[in-house]
Amino acid sequence: MYKIGICGAHGTGKTTLAELISREFGIKSLARTTTNFWPSVGVNNFELLPPDVRTVFQNHLLLNHIQTEDEQETNYVTDRTVIDYLAHTILDTTKTASELGIYRILVNERLKNYTHIIYCPIEFEALERDLRANLNKRNDIDIIIFNFLNQNCKGKFLKVTGSVENRMILVRDFLKKD
Repeated sequence: MYKIGICGAHGTGKTTLAELISREFGIKSLARTTTNFWPSVGVNNFELLPPDVRTVFQNHLLLNHIQTEDEQETNYVTDRTVIDYLAHTILDTTKTASELGIYRILVNERLKNYTHIIYCPIEFEALERDLRANLNKRNDIDIIIFNFLNQNCKGKFLKVTGSVENRMILVRDFLKKD
């Protein structure tokens, strides 16, 4: 069974990779869950929301994502993981240290649901066309995600780099190990 989570900052190729994995392995893609959420609630620019409102939205996004994953009865690949939500929550919300501690515990527990975690680092410039494409925060998000993976998932995740073809070669090898 595959429950593949792809994490990384925006504009790193997560969705492209998820769609390729979905097609090649014949598994469901849970892509663009966040991007599709914003228009459904009338938000055009997340960055313009006050911090307390962003906090509420981040909580909702995380719970919505968890619910979407839990509803899957078969294999899936998702272009966002609970780690991504944690990184955005750390940067974009007004949570206290205690609340962030609880959030981290939840994220660590949820990581057990993924059979594979794939990390897409920043390798190229992103377009500031998407919601949350604040390029100033992109590096900060990447650092939080990478540090979290190294502290909590040592040896249990794959870092993919290079061209799309190179990334898929790495993914195939990673998925074949099981």
